[in-house]
Amino acid sequence: MKRALFSQIKNEWKENLWLVIELLIVALVIWGLAVFVIRTIRDVNYPKGFDETGVYYGDMQIFDDDGNQVYGFGYGDTPAEQIAEVVAAKQALLDRIRRMSMVEYAAYGNNPLPYNYTFIGNGMEDIVEGDTVTYTVNIRKLTPEGAKVLGLYSPDGKDADALATVLERGETLIGSSPLTEQEGIDLEHFVGSGPLTGNFNYPRIGATFQGIRRTQYEIQIPATMLIPIRENSAEILQCEKLLLKVKPGMDRDFERALEDDPSILTYKNVHLDGVHSLLDDKLRLQWNSDVQQRTYFAGALLLLFIVFLGLLGTFWYRVYQRTSEIAVRKSFGATDSDIFRRFISEAMTLLGASFVLAIGVALLAIGQLSSSYLASVTYFPGWQWDMALAGVISFVLMSIMLLAGVGIPARHAMKIEPAIALKEE
Repeated sequence: MKRALFSQIKNEWKENLWLVIELLIVALVIWGLAVFVIRTIRDVNYPKGFDETGVYYGDMQIFDDDGNQVYGFGYGDTPAEQIAEVVAAKQALLDRIRRMSMVEYAAYGNNPLPYNYTFIGNGMEDIVEGDTVTYTVNIRKLTPEGAKVLGLYSPDGKDADALATVLERGETLIGSSPLTEQEGIDLEHFVGSGPLTGNFNYPRIGATFQGIRRTQYEIQIPATMLIPIRENSAEILQCEKLLLKVKPGMDRDFERALEDDPSILTYKNVHLDGVHSLLDDKLRLQWNSDVQQRTYFAGALLLLFIVFLGLLGTFWYRVYQRTSEIAVRKSFGATDSDIFRRFISEAMTLLGASFVLAIGVALLAIGQLSSSYLASVTYFPGWQWDMALAGVISFVLMSIMLLAGVGIPARHAMKIEPAIALKEE
């Protein structure tokens, strides 16, 4: 049977060649859709590195004696007495917020939060086999309690309290990301060292932690360097955010307290403005991304349905054209099972040939575009497994399509009496 099958495929090589090309194109399309779905699911479920539940923040503002907002305070020729006064006021405001019965933790920060699309980066240098290698890092600054506000943690089991202790010692935290994992950067070997970052010598690195992603979908991000900021010092002048975490279930109580007494947010010439929930930022800033992802998924399903209809039509017509062949085979004693297996075997053989070509095309494309954004899938951790899984999924889906496209019309054709099917022959 196998020999007869291959002989028939060979004899009909022109028709089968076009069919293999069609299957090749369909395989690449479905493969690409499967990669997109797998990567999206992985990206969304990759650790964010923080917990936004109950987190609020506001912008720090400083005013002069005339009530005018002061920008860049502390730079230039600002008198030391005035700097000390503002530092004391900022610290007093932070302590006041902490004393609120609804607040669990509070801290100051500079570029500390996710869901803002700003990037404050620098280069972290390392010596690898005698050569200087520079890694891009996203710089964030926090007073120690900020680790508890954001619920930071490390892959090796350190919780927010342990990481806050590291910051209290004046040591830096270095956070991993999908990009550092894919590039094989071992951040652990930085622990205990004080790497040169750009033109600044930051404090020694005390521990690693799960890096803070800027969005739920962002994956190509560098490592995070979390620089400690000392309270009760001029360092808090560089912090433009005050962030806090309310106790579980007390969000509404906290918001009502601010509505009833807005003066809580002001101490002398320092004011906390625009206090709102980090969850609000997530809903607002990721809304477009959420809609975009849903649109992509709907488009992928629609395209998959169109492809299914196309394959169904192609093989339905192919079987319909061979109704007389089915009749002849039945006349010579072939059973319905024999005919069905013959058609399925032929379709799966052509599908197998198309997938061999699809694998070659995919490998060639990845090799040619590995340094291009068009092939950004290669930058993701475990992309090889994602590609393999997508290939298996696409093969299974196309096999189901072919079973439907061949099986349904074949069953119908086999019900036709041979004499009726051959009456026009």
